[in-house]
Formats: sequence, C-alpha cells, structure tokens
Amino acid sequence: DAILNALEDYGIGGRMHQWIASYLQDRSIFMSTADGDTNKHPVYRGVPQGGVLSPTLFNIILVGLAKKLGGRISVSVYADDICIWTTSLTRLQVQTKLQRAVSTTSAYLNSCGLQLSPTKSATLAFTRKSMACYPVVIDGKVIPSVTHHKFLGVIIDRDLSWSKHISALRKKLDSFVQVIRHMSGKSWGPSKSSLLQLYQALFVGYLRYSAPVLSRICTSAVRTLEGAQARALRICLGVPRCTSTWGTIAEARACPARVYLQHEPLRVHLRLLTRHRVHPLRDVINTRPNSAYSQAVISHQDHLPSNYAPQVIPEIPLWTMPKPTVRLSIPGITKKSRIPTAGLKHFALSYITYMYRYTVHIFADGSVTQNSSAAAFTVPDMGVTKRFKITHRTSSTAAELTGVRQAAHFISQQSPATWTLFCDSKPALQLIGNYMKQGTAYSPLVYEIMIMLTEASQSGHTITLQWIPSHCGIAGNEQADAEAKMAHTTGEVVSIHFSRYDINALLSKAIKTSMTRLWNDPDYRQERLYRLDSGRAFRLPCRLRRDQETLLHRLRLGVAYTRRYLCKIGQEQNPNCSVCHTSETIHHILCVCPQYATERQSLKRLIDRLDCRPFSEEKLLGAWERVDHAQRSLKSLFRFLSETGLDARL
Repeated sequence: DAILNALEDYGIGGRMHQWIASYLQDRSIFMSTADGDTNKHPVYRGVPQGGVLSPTLFNIILVGLAKKLGGRISVSVYADDICIWTTSLTRLQVQTKLQRAVSTTSAYLNSCGLQLSPTKSATLAFTRKSMACYPVVIDGKVIPSVTHHKFLGVIIDRDLSWSKHISALRKKLDSFVQVIRHMSGKSWGPSKSSLLQLYQALFVGYLRYSAPVLSRICTSAVRTLEGAQARALRICLGVPRCTSTWGTIAEARACPARVYLQHEPLRVHLRLLTRHRVHPLRDVINTRPNSAYSQAVISHQDHLPSNYAPQVIPEIPLWTMPKPTVRLSIPGITKKSRIPTAGLKHFALSYITYMYRYTVHIFADGSVTQNSSAAAFTVPDMGVTKRFKITHRTSSTAAELTGVRQAAHFISQQSPATWTLFCDSKPALQLIGNYMKQGTAYSPLVYEIMIMLTEASQSGHTITLQWIPSHCGIAGNEQADAEAKMAHTTGEVVSIHFSRYDINALLSKAIKTSMTRLWNDPDYRQERLYRLDSGRAFRLPCRLRRDQETLLHRLRLGVAYTRRYLCKIGQEQNPNCSVCHTSETIHHILCVCPQYATERQSLKRLIDRLDCRPFSEEKLLGAWERVDHAQRSLKSLFRFLSETGLDARL
C-alpha cells in the first residue's frame, strides 16, 4: 500500500496504477532444491526480487524522506543505503540534530512498512573528540560509534585520509596478484593481453570507482597504489620483482594510479554536468570551490565543454510515434570491400532510379576532423544546400545523425511531398530504425529525429530513409560530403548533446596527454626503455608464445638474466662474460660478444634489409615504422636467440 499511495501522491493513476497494483499483489515465493520445490508462501511486503521495476518502485517511497528531514539536515539515498550528515559548533548540537533526523527517518520508514536496523547502522564523527557521551539511538538502541565505515563500496575514515580504503585497494590488488601467479609463469600461461584484460576487470574498475574522492590523498599513498599496481603488472609481463615501477607501468602501457586520481573527478563531473539539470554536485565548483573534488575539476577547467544542448526527458512516448521506413541494403551489394567502385555505383544508381524515381532526393552527410565536427545536406532537385558546424567535436555517427536531423527539420518546413533521405552511414540509420532501444550514447539525437519525422508525417510528408554506399561517385552524396567538409569553417553553428562517447573521447585525450607528460619527465621514466622507445610506439605482435613475450619484455626493460644482472641480484659472483671477460650486458650479448658472431651475422643481414639504420640494441628492441618490418625483425631476433641458446638462459 505504501508504494501505491506514493504513486497516487505523484499523480500516477488510471491504468498505470492498476497495472502496478496487479504487479505487486497476489505474489508468492518458493525455493527449488535437489529434492523438489518447497511450498509456496505468500508475500505481502517489498518488491519482486530481480524485477526491472523494483528499484524504481522502491525509490518512489524514499523520495519523500528529504522533504521530511528539512533543509538543516543533508541526506543521501541510494536504494536502501541512507546516509544522514550535519555540522554544528558543538557535539551536543550535532547529537541533537542527528537524533531528530534519525527519529524522523525511523517514523517515516515505519509508515512505509520499513524499519531501520541499529546493528547495521553506524555513526561516524569527523573529529578526534570522543562522542561516547553523545549517543544516537534508534527505538531505544544505541547506534554503534565507529572511526571508519564502508558506504557504497568506499571506506570513509574520520580523518578523511582514506588510509583504510587505500589499504583495501591494496589488499584487492594483492589478491589479484595471487590469482594470476597461479595462472601464469615466465614460460607458460595465458598471453600478456589476456592477463592485462583480467587486471583491468578486477582492479582498474574498482580504483576508478573510488578515484573521485581520493584526488587529494598524500604522495606516499599514491606511491603505495602505484607500487601495488606495478606488482600485478610485473606478473602480467613476466619480469622480475625488482623491475622498476615506472618501467613496468610504461611497458604494460597501463595508466598510472595518479593519472586516474587526477582525471576521474572530471569524468564524474562531465556526466553530471551534461546529463542533469539539477544535481547537488553539478555546481559544486561554485558552491564549494575549496573541496578536494572541486579543486580536481577546476584543474581541468579548460576541458569543460560549453554550448552543448542539454539532455531532455522525452515528453512524447516513443511507442506512440509511427515507425520510420528505413532501408539498410541495396540488392546486389553484399559487402562493399568485395565490389569495385564502378559496381557499387551501378547497383546504387539502378536501385535509386527503380525505387525512388518520383520522390524528392535529399542527401545528408557528416564530417569529423581532429578538432571539429560538421554536417550538411543537399537537395539537388531544389538547388538547396545547407552546412552546419557542431559546437564540439563528436563521433562520425553523431555527425551523420546531425545531418539527418537537420534534413528532417528542413523537410518538415516544406509543402507535403514524398521524400527519400539518403545517408551513407549504416550505423546512424540502424539507430533510427531501432529508435525504441533507449540508453545508447545517441538516444537524444535519435529522439529529436523521431520528433521531426513524426511532425513531418502528420503534416502530410512521406519520408523513406535509404542507405547508400559512400565514395562511389553518386553525385548527390559526393556533393553532401564536400559541403560537410566545408562546413568546418563556413557552417551554421548547431548544438547537440554531449554524449558518453564525447566524454570518453575527451577523457582519453586528457589522460594520454598526462601520461605523455609523465613519460617525458626524467623523474617518472626508466631511462633504458626511454632510449629504446622514446615515442612509446612499440607494439607486441600477436600470436607470440608466452615465453617469447616475457623474454622480449625482460630484454626491453634491462632485466634479462645476464651475468651482470644475476650478480646484481646476488645470484652470480662474476658479472663478466666467460669469453670476453668484460661485463656481460644485454648490449654485449646482442651486438658485441664474439661467441655469437656467426649467428649475429645472419641476424644483421636480415635486419639490414628492412631499413638503413645501423645495427644496434635500439633497432632490435625498439619500434618500427611498419608493422610487417617489426614482425620480421622480431622473428629474426627470436631465431638468433634460439640458435644461440640464449632464449633458455635469459
């Protein structure tokens, strides 16, 4: 009844109210066991477990809690996790405010058929003074007072040092290390890429989740996280424990923990800024500019977008709109790469002439450069061409959808006619054809297009959206493509929403810039790896064996088991080569030692055919401009190591 009463309070009645009432009433539960099913037991409270509507219905009850508490108390509600906080000059005043709020909350939940649990609750005072004399009670039972508490996956301590949470992060990473130690070794186990995917799934997501509140932790805590990060990555790469932290992170092409801590607050802020009109944290850089979160966002203020279109809640249900006619194929064209350009043009023009001879043709296209995005459409029969520059750089699909949106808007302003809207982006047309599927990065654009298509249809227009192959000489499409490219400088400015793709692209660019800055800083790089691959352009070829992958990483990082390295770690007494009686380094073995002169001559002959650079350690272990040259070079290197028996020793 509490849910149904809450629905009535918010004006939800009629069939919707009856349907939800039917959904909640006359429910029963039973358990399936090896011996059969148990008896059914009626359920009178709560919402169905696992139901799609259940979280929404539960939240409807708790929406009114904030109004009950009033403005002097702050409250955060996430499902059944409720956090209440306040500030005051004295501990007595804090206790009085919290006790009143807890009593109000308990009474409100009791009226809804819910109950607070004192044993599952906790009070946390952000002060070093004792709160033992100022207890807060629920139904006569004292809420335990703690120095730290886990709320929504983040451990909050009274000093806000986040030391407890960092310890938890480290333990999680250590457990991951133990898992992959049993999964792989230097010469056996999954590939490096598979282990890195496991590392991303088990640890990076957990770190990124809590990163927005960790942006101002101390330097030693950051080093602790990066040290734990490097331990896991060393096992993924198959390198020794004493390999440098920064060399390991760079060789794995991983993002350092400090970079995540710097940029994840920006990701959260961009999501709130671009998707919510009202949110407590949306304007936090103005209301609380000195907070750690605000300072982290302000440091990236140059990246904050402007002049984007706000996301709106659809006023017209999508299921009430007529389904658009979208055709994604042309007879005769199965796969573009298998048909010559002339054939594509022939099939497309034949189909257009046969199907759309008596319709008005309108061609839409989009264009994306490194710095901007634009769109355009052209109507050859009417001599009309329009160019549009989008306020921010976005994806090619969003640019194509913008072109379709502007073309649909143009159609809705014309006299009723039969139109064919041609577009060479199949993903854009698929999104329009599947307009009922919400939650994609382009849903707001698709909704705007559907609104315009619906209005045009109601005005008497008939519109068909047809896919055509790109860059095959169709005059209208080539003209639209040229106009879209010119729109980067001369187009009318239009705004679209800032999508998830745009946020990820912006963050990826900012993270890449930060990682490059760290890589070029002598304090945060391994000099040997920087000398071999200063541009971080090296890519490990596919289909290498695990032992080949790990050997290559040890050679690049300078931790292969040469006599000098073994002497350094205390496993060898003499660091010198047994033949030359000079220090046995990786450079000595690969480029100098006469013991391997015959095999080296063969290696040098094969490598010198690829380019004119002198034979060196950098050439053997560094990056190549062409992928095929890199593969041939490494194949020759592994043959050399195998023929000399070095692959088993190093």
